[in-house]
Parts: sequence; C-alpha cells; structure tokens
Amino acid sequence: LNGSVINHIAYDVHTQTLVIAYEDGMIDLLDDNGNIHSVADIYLKQINAKQVQDIAFRDGKAYMAMPFGIVVMNIRKQEITDTYYIGDEGAEVSVNAITLMGDSIYAASDNRLYRASLKDNLVDYAKWQSQFMPGTITNLIHNDGNLYMLMDSAVYRNNLLLSAAEKFVSLSAYNGSLLACTDDNRIFAVSATDVAEL
Repeated sequence: LNGSVINHIAYDVHTQTLVIAYEDGMIDLLDDNGNIHSVADIYLKQINAKQVQDIAFRDGKAYMAMPFGIVVMNIRKQEITDTYYIGDEGAEVSVNAITLMGDSIYAASDNRLYRASLKDNLVDYAKWQSQFMPGTITNLIHNDGNLYMLMDSAVYRNNLLLSAAEKFVSLSAYNGSLLACTDDNRIFAVSATDVAEL
C-alpha cells in the first residue's frame, strides 16, 4: 500500500475493487487478484484538505465526497475524470456524504442536501438543486427507493424523522438491510417505519 494513514475504505462490487483512500489524498485500488494501482491525482494537487469523506459507486466509477466538492474516478482506467464544485456559483462545499439513487446523485454538506440528475453535465453547478436542512447530515444511504440519512445523530427517511431516541453515529447497509450504530456500540435495524435494537 502506498499511503500512511487510511481515511476511507469502500468496495465496488461492479469492478471487484477495494478503494483505499489516505489522509494525504493518495488512493490505492486493490483488485480481486491482489494487484495494487495507485492514483495520485488528489495527492499531487496543491490543496489543503484532501480527505475522502464518503464514496458511492456506479458503472465502474467512484463518486468521492471531498472537503471541496465531489471527485469522480474511473476505476478501470485508474484516473480522475471529473470534479464537481456544487456550491452557489460553483463555490467549494465540503461534502460529508454521497449516494446514488435511480438516475440521481445526492450529496450532503453541513446544512444542505444537494441533488442532480446523472444525465446532466454535473460540472455545471447550475444543474445541482439544493435544500436547506435543519442539521448536519453525516450519512446518506438509499434503500428500496428511499433516501435515508443520519442528521444530528438521528435517523431520517425521505426527510421524515424515524428515531431520535438514541445518539446514532453511523448508518450503513449490510446484505440489503440498514443498520444504525450508537455511540455506545449498540446496533439497530432501520426499516421504512422505525428503528429497533437488535
């Protein structure tokens, strides 16, 4: 491996590749044959914040949430293909979480939820719609046509509160199920209507 401190890891089933992102912006791609390919584009950029904060996959591409916007990497070609600055007038926005649902891409910043169609030219900031949110979104996940989010430690489905009784720190998908974890390491199953401890 080619970095020092791992910042984020995600696996793309489509390309059977493990994406390993480091704090310094270096990215390693580990394929199913054990080969490691390094992508240094972000590492070599003269920017301060280079940490990948979340990754979503579609059709051999990794959409990476970054402290300045969204970076798209073609996994098979092992290259960065696009950077999206989605803020007002194309400003940098720290993207905390990202997910793809249907033909749309969703990105969350501290107090906004952004959405755009994957069919549009996403480099054009005007293609991105945003809505103010009442809190900080730290996780975005799609499941069964619904958008789930972790906002201010509470679980939401399509902007509707499911549970705020616990202090949740993560929301993840596993084998088709959604799981939420609390700050004291308890695990809860998330359904379309509620959140129940396992």
